[in-house]
Amino acid sequence: VLVRAVGMTLDATDGRRPTMLLDEVDTLVRRGDIADGVRGVLNNGWQRGKSAMLSVPTKGGGWQPQSFDVFCPKAMASIGPLWDTVADRSIAIRMRRKLPSESRLKWRLRDASEVEAVLRERLADLRQQQAAVETRLHLLEEMHQAREGLTRAVKAVLDQPDRFPGVRGVLGDALETDRKSAPLVEAALGANLELLLVERIEHLKTLEAATRQLPGRVGFIAMEGIAQPPPEDPTGAAPGWVTPILSMIEVTPEARAAVERLLGRTVVVWDLEAALMLGSGPLAGWRFVTRHREVVEPDGRVTTGPAGSATGGDGWLSRRIERADLGLRLAALNGQIEETSKELDRLTADSAQTQQQRAQVAQELHTARHRVVEKQYQTQQQASDLDRIEREQARVSGEREEVDQRLQQIMKDIHKTCVDVAERFDTPGNYVNGANIGGFLKVADAMLDQGVV
Repeated sequence: VLVRAVGMTLDATDGRRPTMLLDEVDTLVRRGDIADGVRGVLNNGWQRGKSAMLSVPTKGGGWQPQSFDVFCPKAMASIGPLWDTVADRSIAIRMRRKLPSESRLKWRLRDASEVEAVLRERLADLRQQQAAVETRLHLLEEMHQAREGLTRAVKAVLDQPDRFPGVRGVLGDALETDRKSAPLVEAALGANLELLLVERIEHLKTLEAATRQLPGRVGFIAMEGIAQPPPEDPTGAAPGWVTPILSMIEVTPEARAAVERLLGRTVVVWDLEAALMLGSGPLAGWRFVTRHREVVEPDGRVTTGPAGSATGGDGWLSRRIERADLGLRLAALNGQIEETSKELDRLTADSAQTQQQRAQVAQELHTARHRVVEKQYQTQQQASDLDRIEREQARVSGEREEVDQRLQQIMKDIHKTCVDVAERFDTPGNYVNGANIGGFLKVADAMLDQGVV
């Protein structure tokens, strides 16, 4: 129970930035069974970037260490001293009991104008968050419509379903996971995220002619393949912190067999050292993905370095999951804005003039907010276009240099031909004779090759 209590505390603070209120901390100081867990949260939660570690259960029944972001404001009430490490990082407010000769005033927020100011400030903050979410969501929608992150050949197949019957989409669209696990899944699949799903591999015979006209290479995977045994469970032969990658994703039923063939023997481990150790020991022949998105193949190949697409650091799967999360967050913000607006309306319902002013200001804010959203979107779109133009310019510059080199080589060949032919026919240094005779010989050779003479 105590471990679950600490785990709930870590999960509640992980990246959410709540305000943690702890009462009767002196009782925790005296309890060694739970004090270490709480003290770990307090010691590491005072600085950005710090995290606390806790072993969490896995689906296979084992345990694995997990890092939790515990940075957030914390207020503690205690009768007696705190831990020394916690006290050094705290601002102490010492309180005492009221003397009989002292009086106190009750703090009551009854002034409607103060309440209205608080609500308006909260509403402005919610709308600012809404504008930021809408901007990001708008950009992700545009990138999704343009299929950013997919190759030109894959886009061509998806844009022409009539020419490619039997293609059921890309493998990445058949997967679901959370935002934390998405980068690990992307690292495990790599370019296989762009594999095109077909019902049977025999269907490729009908697509052979169309695929030859694509602007690049594409990969296909059959949803119905060779029957294979169920994926192995590595937890019996490895420590509890080894997590099968399949336990972190949900797959549509029609694509499950294909995904199991690709990831059935892939696990997530803590770091590269652990992967190499397990790969040469109890899990020989398995693939490993580390928390830093390094990939270790069964044949010894190691893929490392920064991951992400060329358009902004996140891959196709991460952006799709982020779109879904932002949609839910936007719906929640809209609900909070509506509820806050209603509360504000009830507060000012007795003043028609105030209502009129509020409506006018709300309309102006609404218009201004959408203008800001549009400007932010245009700025991001222009930055994306500029990046694309720079890439195209670099490619064209490379092609121009190649053409210049080829032209220079052609001129050198012509000069050499003129000199050689002029010397061959006893007129050394006569470029005119060399050019005329060389041209005549080239035409004569062509006529002989074609059988004209």
